[in-house]
Amino acid sequence: MSKTYTPEFLAQNSGEDLIACATIFIILNTTFVGLRFYARFTKQTSLGLDDYVIAFAWVANIGLCVLAITMVPIAGVGRHAAYIHKAHPEKIMSWAKSIYALEWLYLPAVALPKVSILLMYLRIFPYGWVKVSTKILIFVVLANWFAYLIVSSLQCIPVEFQWDKSIEGGRCFDQVTFYKTVNIPTIVTDVIMLLLPIQPVLGLNASVTRKVALCFIFLAGSVGSVAACMRMAAFFHTNAFTDNTWASVELVGWSVAEPGMYLTAACLMCLRPLLIRLGRKLHLTRFMSKHSVSANSATNHMRTPPSARSKTTTTDVDLDMDMDDDDDDDTYALHERLGSADSRAEIGGGGVAPGTARTVEGKMVGEGRF
Repeated sequence: MSKTYTPEFLAQNSGEDLIACATIFIILNTTFVGLRFYARFTKQTSLGLDDYVIAFAWVANIGLCVLAITMVPIAGVGRHAAYIHKAHPEKIMSWAKSIYALEWLYLPAVALPKVSILLMYLRIFPYGWVKVSTKILIFVVLANWFAYLIVSSLQCIPVEFQWDKSIEGGRCFDQVTFYKTVNIPTIVTDVIMLLLPIQPVLGLNASVTRKVALCFIFLAGSVGSVAACMRMAAFFHTNAFTDNTWASVELVGWSVAEPGMYLTAACLMCLRPLLIRLGRKLHLTRFMSKHSVSANSATNHMRTPPSARSKTTTTDVDLDMDMDDDDDDDTYALHERLGSADSRAEIGGGGVAPGTARTVEGKMVGEGRF
């Protein structure tokens, strides 16, 4: 006996909520990625590998948002499945195909911002167990991406059975359980990323205030874990395959918000030069300068190998984490001259040998790109 639905129930449409969510994150992601590269430009800092990774992460995030928007008119997302089966049965197949495509965009959209943050960690902590742990974590994040991509692609055998249930002999594994657990590795790596910088920061010869400030900077990189937890919770209280087109508003919405928050967090950690400039315009120069020096000294301390700390004076240098003052022209010029000397040394000329650490006019110069 078929179930009857009221006209009011069949007329419900929440598709606009998903469109609004995706549009907000298109604007948010584009704004913060643009600010990140603008900060690099204003400092005249060369782009690092983490910046290129962020660019690809932005492409994946925008693609995910666009797909979410198109799912409303094309796949019937926002309307109840009972209405879609009755009025537009062809959209059920479009919905299943859209979910399949979404998984291919969602996984890199989550993984790439986290990889970018970890690549930044490698520049801040270029030595010891933190460096090794960061490299292992990068491998784990990438391995998780590809493993879940393979599993999600083979949910049904043959693949076409995911959207065409008329194929004889087709089968799928427990998709509900799969979607409930897909966020667990993401949350675990988030927690490790959050804990990774704590020991080096707490080991600094700095005031509690400075340590707390640095911890908050690193904490920003784990903001996406909040959305990851919310997304996992959504799959536990909402069945993705019961009234699927209606449930997709919430589930796809969190699938857009989670990587969007990761991307925003990865960019927030690099915007301090713009905040310093804003502070000057608001006549907060004395406050910003005071805390800029404090943060620089602490971060340079972390970048210096323990064996060299007692022999090296660390002051304000051009850090890629952007914890320095973007108008420190003398420091930047010194960095540029020494970078050129490094290049000459690599081809047999004079200058500073790569991989060495030395003090020049009270400024620490070490291995890697500052």
